[in-house]
Amino acid sequence: MQTYNLQPPVQDDLSDEVLTEIIIGYGPNLKELSAMFSGRELIEEVIKNSQNYAARALGHSFDFNMSEANSHTIETIRRITSGILQRLLPSFISDHNREFIVRCHAHGLSTSMAVSELINEDDIMAQLAEPDAVGFKELKSELVSRLAYLKPGAVRWPEKKYGTIWREEREHHKATARDIPFTSPTEQALLLSKHVTRVDDMLDQNEHSATDWQLLTNSLIKTLDSLQKVSTPEQQMPTNLSGAQLIGVLERLTLTSNAPGQLASSADTDALIAVLERLTLALKSPAPKAIASKVKAIPAAITTDDDSSS
Repeated sequence: MQTYNLQPPVQDDLSDEVLTEIIIGYGPNLKELSAMFSGRELIEEVIKNSQNYAARALGHSFDFNMSEANSHTIETIRRITSGILQRLLPSFISDHNREFIVRCHAHGLSTSMAVSELINEDDIMAQLAEPDAVGFKELKSELVSRLAYLKPGAVRWPEKKYGTIWREEREHHKATARDIPFTSPTEQALLLSKHVTRVDDMLDQNEHSATDWQLLTNSLIKTLDSLQKVSTPEQQMPTNLSGAQLIGVLERLTLTSNAPGQLASSADTDALIAVLERLTLALKSPAPKAIASKVKAIPAAITTDDDSSS
């Protein structure tokens, strides 16, 4: 191994190029250590071996004692050790780690959050995150860069390997979320109704100060407003049709109604209802012809099963 024989004062001024050269110089040791150790023991030996390599590359003896070194020497050795371990990181990312990230992504976590969870859960990653190894910040940055592709939509997303896992985990996560109390509109409405009743009962009592009356009244108003929001389904906006689209919808509905056993699609039905509402308003207005100028084009043409099969 090449030894740089640098004295501590010179070490402070090591360029990134020299540090990179030292880091790249760490060669076959991982293969040798892998033959003797595995799991957490392997990572501990690799960290120790990398530190010894960095110290010897800087001209220190094999029995160099880190506790006796100055802060600059320690920091230089730490940077070299971190660089070596970052280059070796792919060897320590297992399929289990990748599957863990896929499942985190299926839960809606960002890659950054998923990596933080991985470091907290995995012993080897936790060891690599220690300050005398890669360091938490550096490890997280490397892992985010290397594991961000493990989600649908990413350019390198391995659908064949992880697609089923992601979908199953996603469905499980959604089912679990639905089981959380008070997340459904019905449960929320029931809870709010109980609160309205309690506030109303309190208002029936006369022993209240002016401040209490105001607080209770405000609480009642806000609760009733929330209750209305969770109890009232979202209203669909009326569909706006152009003249040509209106004729097309009516023609299809006429043909459908004349064919035995055929039912109009829900899209056609909604469109017809919206059109009839507009026609009713137009007929009631002083200028029925105004409807022609008020209708607008819908985003996409309405299709039926017959259309799609042609």
